[in-house]
Amino acid sequence: MGGEFELILYQHGRKYHGIEENLLRAVKKLGEVRIESESLAVMPEMWFGSVAVEEERLEEIFAPLQLLSTDLNMHILPGAFYVKTKDGVFSRSYLISPGGAMTLVSEKIFPSLPMREREKVSRGKVLRVIDLKFARISSLICVDAIYPELARRLAMGGAEVILNPASIPANRAALWRSLASVRAAENTVYWATVMLTESTYPDGRPVRGGSVVAAPNGELIADTGSLEQAIRVKLDLGSVEKQRSRWPYLKDLEELGWASFYSKPML
Repeated sequence: MGGEFELILYQHGRKYHGIEENLLRAVKKLGEVRIESESLAVMPEMWFGSVAVEEERLEEIFAPLQLLSTDLNMHILPGAFYVKTKDGVFSRSYLISPGGAMTLVSEKIFPSLPMREREKVSRGKVLRVIDLKFARISSLICVDAIYPELARRLAMGGAEVILNPASIPANRAALWRSLASVRAAENTVYWATVMLTESTYPDGRPVRGGSVVAAPNGELIADTGSLEQAIRVKLDLGSVEKQRSRWPYLKDLEELGWASFYSKPML
């Protein structure tokens, strides 16, 4: 696309388990951001705990963020959270657009085995690329970043920006920094990992942020550190086009006929 927009990373400091208190803090923090251009705000995974939201109540529960999105003319991806449906519980990310519409962007394809998430969360099937007019975006939830095939699928499907809402213990933050660089470079996309902070992992390990943005050449261009904060990063999508002309990784695979492999439905 070649344009510019602002990506806003809100590294949420979860101090409560439950939606109401955390939602009020999120609305306040995002409401303080000065919007100067086309923008997309992203939150982490599990920012209100392990509560499962009933699918039919989504719009009711997230009404404050829908109003904020409309008031600021800002798209918001409120991280990832559990959603209870008639087919089971899924870890999902949605996009809230100005006007209030909520669009399902992705589901966690591989719930965590070590944290026993697979015992209560079903394997997802949804990975979509959303065209915001100013950028084509998608998301991979937390540990799905470990699977390079998933990121490649999104890049070959047209994604220019891949978001990774996550909750990672402090002793794994360095690994996620490396993943951000590698996934960005091998797919020539912008990659943004948005972490939870000031919290604890299910097994008691501290969670201390570490949100980062990597450019299409793999360079880390933003780092939130460990503090709860919202930072703004200007992304130039012309860099995606430029890098892809220099590093034709996706084109090479397309010429080998691999595009059809990556477009197959997930079972």
